[in-house]
Amino acid sequence: MNRPEIERSRSPRGLQKSAPERIVVFTVIVEGEKFGLPIDCVRTIFRPNAITEVPLAPARMIGLINLRGHVVTAICMRTALGLPRRSANESLMVAVEHNGEGFALAVDNVGDVAEMAETDRISMPAMISPSRRAMTTAVYRMQDSIIPLLNIEILLGAESQTVAA
Repeated sequence: MNRPEIERSRSPRGLQKSAPERIVVFTVIVEGEKFGLPIDCVRTIFRPNAITEVPLAPARMIGLINLRGHVVTAICMRTALGLPRRSANESLMVAVEHNGEGFALAVDNVGDVAEMAETDRISMPAMISPSRRAMTTAVYRMQDSIIPLLNIEILLGAESQTVAA
């Protein structure tokens, strides 16, 4: 019995070229440095009205904020990055969601939404401190600067466990 020839138009797996993987981030600025946050966790940008301090809270936790009827934990990005703290009322807040919990990150300013290709990824520069290295998922080259992508899991990990307890 003769079987019909099946024409294969696909090239072997190793030779297939696909589009480079893209990553979309929301950029924030702290002490003049630009950082990327995963776009899928960012909800809104706002200025805080009132912040309720929490006694015995970790240094990077500013307090609690009522955001549209939901209580969210406010985190000082300056303190998290080992920089001197400034008044939370002077900061912009970026509302993010992680593991179903709401957080507000106090930043100096916000940037843009940026799209980067995996080919823009560079190795972690040696000069990055161990504490910042732990909070960084990857580093990307953008035009004339580099953007560390913050690891939201590490950045909010301790606070999300505290809130859940």
